[in-house]
Amino acid sequence: MAGRDTSRAHRGHRSPDRSPGHQQTPPLLYRDFFPARLKKGMGVVTKPVYETFDVVMVRVNEWLNNYPNVKVKTCESLEKRCHYSHGADPNDSIRYENDSTRPYMLRGFRLWYCLDQTSTKQQLGYLNWIPEGSKTMTGSDFESLHSSLTKLNAYLKQRPLPGRIITIETQDIKHSDSFFSEGLQPDKSLWHDSGKGKRFFVFVMRIFYIVGPPQSEAVGVADFTPRVDDVKGAVGSVFFTPPNSEPFHSVMSRAHAWIKNQQGFRITNVQTINIKVRSTSGRVSLDTQRTSYSEVSRGMTIFARCVRVAYVIPQNPPPPSKPLLLTYKTIIPALVKKQGSAAYSEPKFETQQQALGRAIAWLNATGATVLCAETVDVKSSQHGKMVEDENTVDYDPSQNLSVYYVGVLRLYLHGFYQEPPPEVLPVDRKSVV
Repeated sequence: MAGRDTSRAHRGHRSPDRSPGHQQTPPLLYRDFFPARLKKGMGVVTKPVYETFDVVMVRVNEWLNNYPNVKVKTCESLEKRCHYSHGADPNDSIRYENDSTRPYMLRGFRLWYCLDQTSTKQQLGYLNWIPEGSKTMTGSDFESLHSSLTKLNAYLKQRPLPGRIITIETQDIKHSDSFFSEGLQPDKSLWHDSGKGKRFFVFVMRIFYIVGPPQSEAVGVADFTPRVDDVKGAVGSVFFTPPNSEPFHSVMSRAHAWIKNQQGFRITNVQTINIKVRSTSGRVSLDTQRTSYSEVSRGMTIFARCVRVAYVIPQNPPPPSKPLLLTYKTIIPALVKKQGSAAYSEPKFETQQQALGRAIAWLNATGATVLCAETVDVKSSQHGKMVEDENTVDYDPSQNLSVYYVGVLRLYLHGFYQEPPPEVLPVDRKSVV
């Protein structure tokens, strides 16, 4: 699959209606849909042209229409490194970055689902919500998250979505030099981070819903940020030391405690989002209310991995129920071959589908209830031997430093589960020296 243009849905697990009847039904599956390339690029003269996201979603619904036993679990806009002339391979688990070789990135769609013989045909719709912005002398100034959500809910009250909201997703979208929200193209699939000048990004909210009768639902989010130590040394200098931060599970513990005490709304999904860490004289600050950020040429941007819990508030609140016990399980693709000393040598990891096989085995062994799932790119170090899935601070490469990211599968669950004995899980592939 590597190097091929992904013009159709990625062929991983066999189609739902062709699954052998004697096998245990997988509790969770996914299928990738990536844009087809419509026009080749001409080197640095012209960029290749790909289908837009709305066209991809037409293909998603065509597939759903053919498989009525598919029950949508959650929706995910997925971003993969794009080879200039060959497209992106969503099954590849590794992404390479270097300050001197900024990649093209292609946005596709990952549909997480399960199989349910009692399910009826489902169709998906979505809404992009862009925060309002205004032009300033230094670039652009966008309204706060609270202000944007307030306007979104006023809009939804007047024009309810034709269906039930299933995912409320936040995406950082690079926008043009016009510095206006009107210039944003959230459905554009291909983008390029040239690394030149000052680049501006805006957080766009994408709401997916299962088509049906209007539910008249308001939306909301709750953010949980890691505690990050002050920065030592000038950011980007040889004296810079990445700040320490608390691990991901500590952030999730606070999200768990908050959700356990809430009533009257429905959790749709949980998402890991990167929020820019701002440093003033070494003192750091995080503000999840900001809906835009900027990066500068050959500078280092520090990000904190935050947890965003998205929820909907129905017009008629449901009766009190048992609290949701939010937990999580991270599935890391196994290292197959570590990075060698030769130039351009790269570590090799299991594919995304092989990692999904691990997830299925773990879910079958534990009987865990899946709330939602996501794919998170986390940094790999020590020649690929360590994947920093619990690290909550990340920073862009600078000064020609090479960085590898591994796409881990993060499952968000209801309840606590003991780790099953190793003999019931797939054997780790051994790394090859």
